[in-house]
Amino acid sequence: MPSEPRRPLGHLESEAALLTLRTAPDALAVPLHALLASDIEWSLGEADDVRFALELLAPDDPAVVPELARCPRLDDDQRIRIFAELEALPDSQRRTTLLTVLYQGAPAPAVAHRLAATAGAATVAEKLTRNRRTPARMLRPLARTGEPRVLAALLRSDHREVTDGERARAALGLLRLPSASPVLDAALKQPVGGQARAVWREFAAAAAGYRAEGAVPPAELDRLTALAASDGTPEGLIADLERTRSGRVDEQCLAWSAARPDWAALAARHAREPLPAALADRLVRVDGCPPELARAFLDRSPRDGAGGGSGRIGSGRGGRPMRGAALTTLARTASAALARGLVTPEEAVAGVRPVRNLRALAEHPDLDAVLAGPLRAALAGADAGTLRTAAHLAPACAGGLADLLAAARAAGQAPPDGPLAPEATAFLVLLMDHAEPDTARDVAAALDRYDAVWCGEHSHTGGALLAAARAHRHDPQATDRLLALARRPEQEAQLLRAGLEGVAAGVLCHRSDPELLALAIEAAGEALPGTVERLLGGPGLDPAAGRLLTGRHDLLPRPLLERIDAWLARCAVPRARPEWPQAQDELRRLAREDAPAFAAFRADAAATLRTADAWLIAARLLYEFTGTLEEWTSTAAAMAH
Repeated sequence: MPSEPRRPLGHLESEAALLTLRTAPDALAVPLHALLASDIEWSLGEADDVRFALELLAPDDPAVVPELARCPRLDDDQRIRIFAELEALPDSQRRTTLLTVLYQGAPAPAVAHRLAATAGAATVAEKLTRNRRTPARMLRPLARTGEPRVLAALLRSDHREVTDGERARAALGLLRLPSASPVLDAALKQPVGGQARAVWREFAAAAAGYRAEGAVPPAELDRLTALAASDGTPEGLIADLERTRSGRVDEQCLAWSAARPDWAALAARHAREPLPAALADRLVRVDGCPPELARAFLDRSPRDGAGGGSGRIGSGRGGRPMRGAALTTLARTASAALARGLVTPEEAVAGVRPVRNLRALAEHPDLDAVLAGPLRAALAGADAGTLRTAAHLAPACAGGLADLLAAARAAGQAPPDGPLAPEATAFLVLLMDHAEPDTARDVAAALDRYDAVWCGEHSHTGGALLAAARAHRHDPQATDRLLALARRPEQEAQLLRAGLEGVAAGVLCHRSDPELLALAIEAAGEALPGTVERLLGGPGLDPAAGRLLTGRHDLLPRPLLERIDAWLARCAVPRARPEWPQAQDELRRLAREDAPAFAAFRADAAATLRTADAWLIAARLLYEFTGTLEEWTSTAAAMAH
């Protein structure tokens, strides 16, 4: 009768197996690992267990590493770290197998390239080229190893991701081999078709001259060299982007390229017509990208005949709007340029064109804090009429923020006729978020209830939310909705400082943060007794608020304080103590936080548990064992006998 499939272990059960393996003596690591292999295999299906296992890794503890190599849920940093651990394995055959397994599982091209730059990559390259079905995406990074069979495979590959430049560089690498090399001979005899045919013919002609004369003929060498540089030109890069159809260009392949990208040609091409956003996003990450080109990549505006973005305002001058993924790509480009020091925050704010794209950058999680200061500085001094006019003009403005504000000031203070368009209202949120608080309030005051609430709902920093709440503080429907939209404690704190009615009561009822509660008590002022009395008679106080008010005779009368004490007594429902495994908790703490104590316990445990079978019993006990560590090992030893 077939056995039932083993169920996946829970987190604590799998952690117990890993902890026991780490605690056992080094001499028993291999046999104990064999006994716990199934537990560990299941445990590594959970990301938390992978992180914990990596915390337990040590140079003298290789037993877990092979299982980690096969784990499907490794993140990039974990994969790279385990690759380094595997390189230290003494068994060369097993090391090569596991390195190959780990390399083939790399989900991101950049990770594969980082792995391909390590010492163990040469053995991976040699192993992968034995299998002719290895995909081209796996071979491309390994070209840097110079493994001749990898170069030959790339030369012959007609996969659409392999560029003619890569094939030509592979051909040049093969022509550095001895003329009698069997790899060179096999590359010449191998029939090639599809997209690889043109470069292979050039290679065949060069190889024929190389074998006949002992050197590659200059004409053939020049043609191959030109082909090797072809994917660094704007046309070659764009063609590669369109050929892959994935919207991604592998910047690591650009970095490996013997022919660096032609930066001057790329700048000239971008000045005439914006390069694809996905290509700009990759180029800005390549070492050597000029700062002026990185700044230019933020300009996606339509070009005039002489090149460069226009600051004119008018119907259609902003070009086709970027949306969704394209805006996200632009934000990634700006983030990478800032991180690499190619662009300053002030240059990023000023350089985004059309200006409507600025909101995508200002609200990106990697950029919002960095760009907030320059945005506030750019909007300083602008009045409410200018900001409202600027929002009206933004969808059709092909220029930057300075161009937009100048055009708004030139248009005068007369507000636009009729309601703002949806795109203009969305841009108004950006302006209100970063304008001076009183100016943002004046902007919100000119909006009706629904537009003001919409701006508050879509506020990223909370500035527009606070402005709308201040402007419509006497409209109960508007304030109730805006209070419900406050997502973060700092936003609620802003509303409390603004003195809005109802905020203090909501905080005292629903929040437990001590600083926020103290601010709510201060904001309630003389109305605090009435507010507390209403809460006690209705939804109640948060227990943290009640504890903060206990004994505050300076704020509340004695009868109300007694009611608070009674409320807290009703809230204090005894909670059952969870049955956490005490031994496992303590062992986890020692392994993670107290290396000397962990080493001492390992020595004591090794004297008590002397066999792999005894340690297996200990592993099975640990998950539900509620005694001390000493009781855990002594119980396992008794059961083993």
